[in-house]
Amino acid sequence: MSSSPKPFHQQPRPKFLLSGLIQCGCCGAGYVKVGKDRFGCASARNKGAAICSNMLTVRRETFEGIVIDDLEQGLMDPELFKGVCG
Repeated sequence: MSSSPKPFHQQPRPKFLLSGLIQCGCCGAGYVKVGKDRFGCASARNKGAAICSNMLTVRRETFEGIVIDDLEQGLMDPELFKGVCG
């Protein structure tokens, strides 16, 4: 017996804006929550430096702010907005 997927409004949502979307620039692994308000490379944290030596962490609020600012600036250009929405 297979269960049907839950309706969209009942599906779990990421807790943070960029959860599941951030990737390590060194190894391509996902960035995961590594502290109260920080994200870091999952491979570097869980598999060690032999896999990835990137121990850089990023404050969630800082990273989200940079992304939102860039989106706002990019979407203010009418030609870019047409490309995204039209």
